[in-house]
Amino acid sequence: MATRITISEFDRKMRDVLNRVAYQGESFILERSGREIARLEPVGPRPGVTAQEVAEKLRHLEFPEGFADDLEAARASIPPLEVPEWLG
Repeated sequence: MATRITISEFDRKMRDVLNRVAYQGESFILERSGREIARLEPVGPRPGVTAQEVAEKLRHLEFPEGFADDLEAARASIPPLEVPEWLG
C-alpha cells in the first residue's frame, strides 16, 4: 500500500522518501491540492529474501548438541495463553 504525501512534504523529505523507496521497497503517491499527481515506487523486485531462500538456508543448518532440549525447555517456560471469556 502506498503512502500518500503532499508535494511540499516530498520537497522537505525528498532524501528520506527516496531512501525508503530504494532500500525498504516503499511506494508513495504524491498529491497536490488533494489530487494525485504521481506515484513513486521501486523499479524491479523489492529488496530482501524470499521464503524459498530462507527455507533453503534453514535446510542446511546444523544445530549444536542439546539444542532441541534447550528449545523444549524454553517452550515449556512460556505460560499457556489465557483466552478471554468474551472470546470464548
